[in-house]
Amino acid sequence: MSHPFEALLSREQAETTLAYLDQHRDVAAAPAEAMLATFARACLLTDPDGLDRGASAAAEAEELARALLAHPDGATLKLDPFILTSHYRMVGQDHDCPAFRQLVATVANELERQPEEVQRLGRVRALRRMLSDAGFLSPPQLRPEKELGLLNDLAALLVASHQEIDDLVDHLAANGSAIPAGAADILSYVALAELRNYHVDWSSKVLRFLLSMGSVNDSVTEAVRFIALQRSTSGGYGFTDPSAQDPLSPRDRFRTFHLPITLHAVWLIRLARAFERAVGTSAGQGPR
Repeated sequence: MSHPFEALLSREQAETTLAYLDQHRDVAAAPAEAMLATFARACLLTDPDGLDRGASAAAEAEELARALLAHPDGATLKLDPFILTSHYRMVGQDHDCPAFRQLVATVANELERQPEEVQRLGRVRALRRMLSDAGFLSPPQLRPEKELGLLNDLAALLVASHQEIDDLVDHLAANGSAIPAGAADILSYVALAELRNYHVDWSSKVLRFLLSMGSVNDSVTEAVRFIALQRSTSGGYGFTDPSAQDPLSPRDRFRTFHLPITLHAVWLIRLARAFERAVGTSAGQGPR
């Protein structure tokens, strides 16, 4: 049995990336950066095929949560609720993280207060599903048909906009139902094609969804490998065009470019390895 995701990141490389991210965990200086860097470290630390130091990831998550809860501008930080909830689900299932649970509970409480028209949005429904899976809220009840219409028109799906596919993926994730094979193939083709334009953030979302659904084909494998190859010797991910004029300062380039791509890469690698373990177990080979 082949293992196409096995060599995406060695333990030595993971340690280098871990150290690269450790420089950016100062909540007081940059809360949003610290949130992304700590989550990216958790992706590395909780990977059983990687560093496998889940207790360390949980301790870092608690440290982050306590700092964010105590931050003087905590109410206006505008932290990404998807990142916080995904991070909690990664570390809070196997470890006691009371401060982090308190932080995510504020996300759940805020979502619960939203009006019905907001609750119908794909992104909000997907977030509610995640919070439900983590034990904070009941599952999303609304089952939109209009937003899922692209599943019945594969030609339209092939040329759909980023926003239309975003909405589709969010609603499918919220419903927790399997995606038809034809639609999954088209999503994988589009995700791979968009990497030609270096839309790593958008493609990564689609790839995470496909991996979570077990819808893995050659296009998904190639796309994940491409993103894994964006690693530099510093441990960070993402390459800029050396011939293009870059208006960003090194700090802004890291914040808006390298850090997000690094998170996308290590998150995808973790999911890809989890998929391979699941396939190996179901094939009777036992966990790898």
